[in-house]
Amino acid sequence: AALHEARLRAMPAVLEYGQRLQSAAEVGSSESELLQEFLCCQKLVSSEAVLNAIISICKALELPGFDGKATAGRGSGSGFDVAYHDMTAPLEVIARRLRNHLAMIDANEEARERRNARVLQASFITEFGLEHGLPEVRDPTAEAMLSDFLLRVTEWGRRDRASAERVKSLNLEGQVPPGRAHAATRAALSRWVEQNQREVLIGGAVAVAS
Repeated sequence: AALHEARLRAMPAVLEYGQRLQSAAEVGSSESELLQEFLCCQKLVSSEAVLNAIISICKALELPGFDGKATAGRGSGSGFDVAYHDMTAPLEVIARRLRNHLAMIDANEEARERRNARVLQASFITEFGLEHGLPEVRDPTAEAMLSDFLLRVTEWGRRDRASAERVKSLNLEGQVPPGRAHAATRAALSRWVEQNQREVLIGGAVAVAS
């Protein structure tokens, strides 16, 4: 019901965008402002898809802050650390920072609803634009963030056999929504599953044997 209401709220903006897109096509105008708006929406959708994939993996691995325990998970250093974008940190630190970030969003209901509506609207506009011939542009920042996070997951899985088994059992199918707007994220996750889960098991076996 909530998703349906959100779709209804986003629909006027999507329809208005579609009318502008159609008008630009009819007069043969590229309308750079329209294109830039589309590219911004596409970037937001990509970053949100990556964030949701990371959250799903943190939950599946039961990392700190995502293990059902009512802890205040803090990152390294002092204060309420929310710098989860720093993918050079150990996986468990990233998870604590991400939990802090999500808690900060949840603390402001109005801001959270505005953010969700903006993401949903951007998703509609992106899918609409792609279906009507606007260029599909990859987001190297979001892709690099996901790649670095998956590398941390691989390293975490090599700690011991139990961690290796957790990573092996990850089921990432369906974690990213269908549609062309999320194709790059789905492809990145599929490549990681194919290339790295076997390596994690080998690394875990070596760790146990050594």
